[in-house]
Amino acid sequence: MPETRNPQLITMPIRPSAVAGSFYTANPRELESRVGYFVSQGGRNPKLHPAEGVVAPHAGYDYSGKTAGVSYAAILKKLESLPKEISNVTFAVAGPNHTGNGLALAFSSDDWATPLGIVPANRELLRYVLEKAPNAGIDGLAHAAEHSIEVQLPFIQHIAKKAGKRARMVALCMGDQSLQASIGMATAFREGAKQYIANRPDEAIIYVASSDFTHFESAISARAKDTEASGLAARVKYSEFDGFVRKTRASICGHGPIAMLACIAASEGWEGQVLDYSNSGEASGDFARVVGYGSIAYYRKN
Repeated sequence: MPETRNPQLITMPIRPSAVAGSFYTANPRELESRVGYFVSQGGRNPKLHPAEGVVAPHAGYDYSGKTAGVSYAAILKKLESLPKEISNVTFAVAGPNHTGNGLALAFSSDDWATPLGIVPANRELLRYVLEKAPNAGIDGLAHAAEHSIEVQLPFIQHIAKKAGKRARMVALCMGDQSLQASIGMATAFREGAKQYIANRPDEAIIYVASSDFTHFESAISARAKDTEASGLAARVKYSEFDGFVRKTRASICGHGPIAMLACIAASEGWEGQVLDYSNSGEASGDFARVVGYGSIAYYRKN
C-alpha cells in the first residue's frame, strides 16, 4: 500500500464503530431487523431499476432510514441481477468530512466494524485509485469520528448478505468538496476501477455518495432548493449542480461526493433518477427547521 503522507497519523487495522448506539442501534438483531425493514419498504418504490450508484442520506436512522432504504433497494436490485459468478462486490463510498480532521481527500485502508460484523477494505482497488489521485492520501484520522460513511455500512452489509455477495469497500472522506476535487476523484475512481476489474470476472463495483440535503430551513424552503439540486444531480449536470450549491449557498453537506458520482455517471453514460425525498420533520414533527434527505440512483441506459 502507498505510505501515508504524514507518518504521525495513526492508522488501525480495524476502524471501530463510532456512532453505533447513537445514529443507529448497537444491538445486532435490532439493527438487522431495522435495516431490513427500510430496504423492504424501499423495494416497493415503483421507480426502481438496478442501480450502479446511489446518493443516500447519513442521518440517524429514525430520520433518514426510510429514504436510505430506497437507495439500497435499488442497489439490491442490481446485486440480484448480477451473474452468479460475480461473487464479490466492492462499494466505493464517498462522504463529507464533518469533523475537519485529517487530510482534505482522505482514504481509509482499514477494515470497518459495525454491530453486524466487519466490512473489509479492498486495498488492491484502493491502490489503483490512489495511483490516479495525486492529491489524496491514506488517513485514519479523517475517518475515526466521521459518521457519513459508517452509517451506510449496515445497509451495505444487509443487502450483500441478502443477495449472497461478499462486500468490501473503498472509503473516501472529502474535506475538499471543490468541483475540481470532485472531478479529480471521479476520474481516479473510474480509471482505477477499470484497471482493477479488467481481469476479474468475479468482481463488481457500486458507488455510494453519502449526503444529506438542505439543513435547518423550513420544509417548504428546503424542498424548493433540494428539488432543484437533486434534479441537476439526477440529470448528471455535475458542474451546474456545483454552481447551484455555491450560488445559493445551499447547505448540502455532501455536495462534493454527489458531484463526484454525477461526474462518474456522465462519463459512463448512466442516467439518473430521483427516487425519494423526505425531511426530518416527518419524524420530529418540527417542520420549521428541517434537514432534507434525498435518494438518487444512477442506471445503465437500456
